[in-house]
Amino acid sequence: MAFNTHFLISDFCDGAISNNLNRFQPLSMVTLPGAALGVYYSLKKHGDATIFVIWLVATLPLFFLVPLNINRSNAIFIPLIALSAIGISGLFNDISYKNVKWLFLIVILAITLSYSGLFCSDYFTNYNSYIGYAFNDGLDQAFLTTKTQATSGEPIYFSASIPMNYVYLLYFLHIDPYDFQHHSSVIAVGDTYKVLSYRKYYFYLTEPQLTAAPSYIAILKGGEQINCHSYQVLYYQGAWMVERCNNR
Repeated sequence: MAFNTHFLISDFCDGAISNNLNRFQPLSMVTLPGAALGVYYSLKKHGDATIFVIWLVATLPLFFLVPLNINRSNAIFIPLIALSAIGISGLFNDISYKNVKWLFLIVILAITLSYSGLFCSDYFTNYNSYIGYAFNDGLDQAFLTTKTQATSGEPIYFSASIPMNYVYLLYFLHIDPYDFQHHSSVIAVGDTYKVLSYRKYYFYLTEPQLTAAPSYIAILKGGEQINCHSYQVLYYQGAWMVERCNNR
């Protein structure tokens, strides 16, 4: 509950993807108060807009049971946007004094457009500089180096610090799905599948084939450290390091 509440008031932002952009989202300032008004006006008029109230209520179990992220929160975010528009429109129509009515509209537009403008400016100028790490920028070059430097039969370890690391291997090396199915080691852990290896690629350092080999290639991310008798750095760029780990 504490995490989801913080997630909601911090403009639906989490992790490295959103650390910078959350300064430019007017959710807390405009959308949440507007949505509260939207619920009031939707129930007051009993029109088609009531569907968004029902939608919002239907998302409440999600809020209580599941840790939110930027994907799951769409179920809540969409009705909030709609109800916010209904609330702002309803309040605008209820204001009797023309001057106050237009002042209210100007303030709302100024806040929304200012935040949107700052967001767009940051997104199209600075975004790539701090999003690369989260999206594993440069991994293609690390894989290329590994393919050219690995000797025949030499095992390759791919950083376990990356969630679902095997997916990136399949993508960048264009692995045939049928070949992966027949030459991979997969176990069921709880309610998920854990891929341990595929041919000479290993996704966890605990795999005995790595420690038993005279040497292996390691693709490491973000300063990840491994224990070796000695090692040779083959590639180092950005967040990526490719090493040859000598066990003897």
